[in-house]
Parts: sequence; structure tokens; C-alpha cells
Amino acid sequence: MADIALKSESLVRHIVGKTPINSIDAIIVAGSVSEVYEVLMNHKPNHELEAKFKNNLEKAIRAGVETFRVPVCDPSINEITGKLQFVPNYKPAIGYCYNELEKLAQENGIRLGIDNQYYLFLGTIINRLMIEGWSENVAWNAVCVDSKELGNYADSTDAKGIQLTGSKKVVGKCDLGNVCKILANNKIISCAYWTHGEWCPIANVSVGYCQYSVGWYVF
Repeated sequence: MADIALKSESLVRHIVGKTPINSIDAIIVAGSVSEVYEVLMNHKPNHELEAKFKNNLEKAIRAGVETFRVPVCDPSINEITGKLQFVPNYKPAIGYCYNELEKLAQENGIRLGIDNQYYLFLGTIINRLMIEGWSENVAWNAVCVDSKELGNYADSTDAKGIQLTGSKKVVGKCDLGNVCKILANNKIISCAYWTHGEWCPIANVSVGYCQYSVGWYVF
């Protein structure tokens, strides 16, 4: 079981189409059949938001999602080529409408992730936190109830407003907060720098749009 968990936290590099971006640092997220999620489904929720996420995770497991990859950094725009890049120390690619986010994905050989993929990704984050020594209850709370320790929020330690990509790396993933994330079908994760971690935890998925959003891309 531990071997499976450790494999799921491996970093990989992936060549993306014909873009000038040579590679993307990414996290492998195991597909629905992984035993990692079976372990998480044994968790007894301590909050209604944990129960809600557990229900969403169960649906994602039943959906039969295949293994995929999530970039370590949020997307930014290469000033020379105008294409997406996933590297540290750049302004996040905010201000694009949904259709533009989809077009950027197509041009770069990637796609906007769906909500079921996002739930499996969060399951991977919880698993990684526990591997690093967080207790089960604290890890679930940080993802589902109050995410100020994971992302860049107004009430996070050393909050400085909007940050460049590659900020606050936690269990191998940067930019868990900072700006909102747009999923396929206009789903949004409102984990932005001006909110508090308990107002908009990273497990909070809804329908909507915010101009301070980047696409949540997978490949």
C-alpha cells in the first residue's frame, strides 16, 4: 500500500505538442482504480465539508477516471510566443474568458480538467500530506475545511496579495491558492488570495467565473 502511495507522488516531465515549452513539471494523479483512494474512503468525516468531499471523491472513483498529470505550477503566458507555460516566477495567466482558456488548452496539447479529476487530485494531496507526517484529520481539514496552510490566502502566513507562479510549494504542488481555478464546464475553485482559507477551501467546487482565474489544466 505504501509503495502505491509513494508512486503516486512521483514527479514526471512531459513534452507538450509543438509548443516551444520543452517540458512541464507535473504530478501524477492515479486513476480511479488505485488503492490509494480506498484507504481515503475509510476516513470518518469530522465536518460536513469533509463529508461532501468524501461523497464527491466516491463519485470520482466510480467514474473510472484514468491516470493523468497536473502541472506543478499554475499557467502563465510566454511573452515571446504567447503560449502557455508552467514555470515559476511569472504572473498567473488570469483575465481570460472560458472560451479563451479552452483555446489556449487546444493550442498547447493539453485540456481543462474535469471535476472528477480534481477530486482525485485532492485525494492525492491528502495522501501526500499524510505521507509527510500530517495526521489524517489535519490533512482532511486542510483540504476540505480551512486551506490557509496550503495556499496563498488573505489569512495565510506571510500573505502578500497575488503572487507569482511557483508560490508556496506544498507536497510537491505550488499555487494551490493564490488565484481561482477554472475547470471544464465552467466549474470554478474559488481559492483566491483575497479570501480566507475557511471561506473558500480548495475542495470547494462551484459553477461560475472570476477574472482572477487561471485554467486548471491536465494532460
